[in-house]
Amino acid sequence: MIYIIFLFLPFFQSLPFTKIAHSITAQDHQPTPDSCILSMVVGQLKADDDPIMGFHQSFILKNINEAWVCTNDMFRLALHNFG
Repeated sequence: MIYIIFLFLPFFQSLPFTKIAHSITAQDHQPTPDSCILSMVVGQLKADDDPIMGFHQSFILKNINEAWVCTNDMFRLALHNFG
């Protein structure tokens, strides 16, 4: 697990913000036929002094060798363009 963290460390260090906060509005979790868990999370996040943005995240957790592993993950900011 530590190896994976070191792989992503340069990515996290390259992000343009220095602080981030989040608030979860709702979350739903459903078992799947293949003994996984499908999760959906809706919330808001705020990075530095930027406006608050909504987000949606869906992911699948699978139990592998007595540990829950995220096998799929989709994250989307709720950005809208009115023009």
